[in-house]
Amino acid sequence: MNESIPMTPMRRKDREITDPAAIGEILDRCDACRVALNGPDGYPYLVPLCFGWEEEGGKYRLYFHCASQGTKLGLLRADGRCAFELDAGHRLIWDEDPCRVGMDYESVCGLGRLEEVTEPAEKARGLQKILYQYTGEENASLPETALDNVTVLRLEVLSLRAKRRGPSA
Repeated sequence: MNESIPMTPMRRKDREITDPAAIGEILDRCDACRVALNGPDGYPYLVPLCFGWEEEGGKYRLYFHCASQGTKLGLLRADGRCAFELDAGHRLIWDEDPCRVGMDYESVCGLGRLEEVTEPAEKARGLQKILYQYTGEENASLPETALDNVTVLRLEVLSLRAKRRGPSA
C-alpha cells in the first residue's frame, strides 16, 4: 500500500519527534494502542488494544489480536479507515499555581487502514510482534491452534506523528 495521508503541521515543532529510532523507543514503552473506527451513526468507535509493531523502510505496521466476531470487526469490514494513538512517559509537573500544572508525556498518533490478516505466516508474525511487545521474548513458540482461535489485525500506517514534552523516559 503506497497511499499516504499528510497530517496538518504540528503547532509545537519543538516537541515533534521525527527520528525513526526515537519513535520506536516510544512505541516500545507504550502498553496499549487506541484505535478509532468510523461508526455507522457518525460517531467514532474507540477501543484500546494490545499491540505489536514493526517498521520497515520508514513504513510502520501495527498488529492486534481479537475475537472472531464483534463490533470492531463489523466496523472495520465496513470501513477500514482508522485513527490511532499511543502514549507513555506520563509525569505530573506540579506547581503551587494550578494554572501552571502540566504533564510530561510521549505520544504517537496517526491515520491508517485496518484489515484482517488471513495468511498464516503473517498471522504468526503479528502474534509474535504482540508477544514481544509485552514479554520481550523474540520468536516465542506458538501452538498451531493459536492461529486458528484468534483474529489478527494489521494496521498499515499512512501517516504518523510523534511528540514529547519533557525528558525521554
